[in-house]
Amino acid sequence: MIQENPYIISAISHRSDGSMMKNKAIQELNARAFLHAQDIPYETTHFMRQVHGNKIAYVDDYTPQMIDSVDGLITDKTGIFLSVVTADCVPITLYDQTSNIVGVAHAGYRGMLSGVVNNLVSVARDLGSENHTMQFIIGASIGSCCYDIPEDRADAFFNTFKSEDIFRYHGDKIFLNLS
Repeated sequence: MIQENPYIISAISHRSDGSMMKNKAIQELNARAFLHAQDIPYETTHFMRQVHGNKIAYVDDYTPQMIDSVDGLITDKTGIFLSVVTADCVPITLYDQTSNIVGVAHAGYRGMLSGVVNNLVSVARDLGSENHTMQFIIGASIGSCCYDIPEDRADAFFNTFKSEDIFRYHGDKIFLNLS
């Protein structure tokens, strides 16, 4: 699936496109084929070796690279493509047309609790974005249908987000809507 406007291209691979990452390494053949099918040049696409943390890296280099130990990438340069790879975790895209800022984040439960999304927003603000001009795409992720969590993790999410709406209770199990 691809969404496009004059300023941003967003593409989401499907299982039929093959695995994009294995053992923290990009599966180059699959990534090249998928990106080529979307008219996205592999040669300017940046990937990250995600660690379930909250660090965001600023990208201003047009040479593609694997950026280590981050869970977010952000740029204000045209023609640079940022990639996030997820399975159960939440892929988040931030876009600000006014300031020409694009960012992506990998938000698993650890990243959510440690503020990866807040950090992405903070870096966007540092680059000149304003809250009212930011737009977000929240991609598919594991949900309350099947993501049962221990009580201590539920407590941590409640204490962080102050909402019961993110939980579903079934019997003695607690299910989390991660997105």
